[in-house]
Amino acid sequence: MNPMKNVGFIWFSFVGGTAISLEFNDIINLSALTDEEMLIGMLSTMPVSTLTSIVSIILIAVFFITSADSATFVLGMHSTNGSNNPPNRIKFVWGLALSVTAMALLYSGGLQAVQNVMIIAAFPFSIILLLMVFLLIKSLRFERTRTDVKQRNEQRELTAIKKAARQTNELEV
Repeated sequence: MNPMKNVGFIWFSFVGGTAISLEFNDIINLSALTDEEMLIGMLSTMPVSTLTSIVSIILIAVFFITSADSATFVLGMHSTNGSNNPPNRIKFVWGLALSVTAMALLYSGGLQAVQNVMIIAAFPFSIILLLMVFLLIKSLRFERTRTDVKQRNEQRELTAIKKAARQTNELEV
């Protein structure tokens, strides 16, 4: 079992449960804050809030940097026909392209613009997923039909063997 799953579970339970409790008990109106301010707003009610806010920002930065590094690595692999170790200049170009795109989207419309682009980019994949579901259902039906035919043939063979055995027994008598 992956211990990082447990850490993620504890983190989301702590942050989510705390935010719900703070909102429910009218300690802070988190729903009035923007999405970007909610985490820091929730942490501001905790002891050592400055330290936990700094640690949270560092962890978020590490998450984004790791994700960006993985994205540039995968894009570099695809750009070099599946090379397991793409050149650093290819990864740098992809990193630059991703950074410029993200900055342009954030500058032009903030987080909402990034979310809209993600939805637009994901729409074609939703059609592909629907086709995959349709083909899975079709394949499962075919498999069931094939299994049913096989079982019927086995039943016929068994019936024929029993009938032949009865006829043999009748001839011997």
